[in-house]
Amino acid sequence: MEDIEYRRPDRRLWLATGAFFSLLTVLGQLTVWGFYPDWPFLRAVIFSVFFAACTIYPALVSFDLALTRTVLEAGGLRIQRPWRRRFHPWTDIVAITVVGAEHYKVQLELTDSSLLRLPAPLASGASMDPQFRHSVGEMRRRQRAATDTRAAPSSPGADRPGGPAGRGTAAGQSPR
Repeated sequence: MEDIEYRRPDRRLWLATGAFFSLLTVLGQLTVWGFYPDWPFLRAVIFSVFFAACTIYPALVSFDLALTRTVLEAGGLRIQRPWRRRFHPWTDIVAITVVGAEHYKVQLELTDSSLLRLPAPLASGASMDPQFRHSVGEMRRRQRAATDTRAAPSSPGADRPGGPAGRGTAAGQSPR
């Protein structure tokens, strides 16, 4: 089974937003230290730190949203973020549901009863688009295939209640 990767559909917008805030950070620092050399040192440092804090955080969040992806693998589901990667085997996933009224996201229920929303795939609008439905269906299909406990019988007749030969007693009954 080949890996399938899902990314946010609006990742280019988030990349552009991150680039804008990064550029704003650099230009703000150049402005403070280049155009206002007569400012007192403490005032320039305080302004620089405040300005950088106000622009670096949105840049980091934007890059995180743009570069995050969900990868379906044969053994499970991998969530990759720029600074963190998490792997959830299919056996640890109890349910895959879609949540949201206007913006749809995929949510996993894990065996420890925790809930986890996936960063991708996403859908928005009045109804889910067919590609989003297909993505959710593929996740559910892979999860079912990996956790399917129905195995082929080990010996002929082993799946019958009477035992391998089809004879014998049920629980709590004596033979006649």
